[in-house]
Amino acid sequence: MKCDSVQMNITTYQENSLHPVRMKEIETHLEECVACREWYQEVLELETIWNNPALPALEEDFTVAIMTAISRRPLPYRRNNSFNPLLKMALASACALILFMYNGEEFFEAAASHIGNYNEHFAHSISSMFHNLSATHKGGVS
Repeated sequence: MKCDSVQMNITTYQENSLHPVRMKEIETHLEECVACREWYQEVLELETIWNNPALPALEEDFTVAIMTAISRRPLPYRRNNSFNPLLKMALASACALILFMYNGEEFFEAAASHIGNYNEHFAHSISSMFHNLSATHKGGVS
């Protein structure tokens, strides 16, 4: 019998759940193979530890000492949560860029038409101011 086969069936062997012929083959292999016998002993030790965990009991004083030590530690440093003004502007710019990327053509056309309207209105206002000034100036000289 090969070591791989023994190691694959070792738990069922230990539980005595194999066919008697197979049990005898594994038993014979364990008698002959030192490596598998040592491995089987480790499996038995691990099973004992797993089934009977013997953890040391902690005293209440120990828990109190730990909690006291934790409460005496300084609080971690925390900055105030106010945003840096440059960070606010960068965030607003990034949002505007994202909106422009997804709605850029419509946004640009609307902005251009508004700018055109404002420019027309501004040009008309300046022209009428000049017209009024020149009419007042001409009227005052004559």
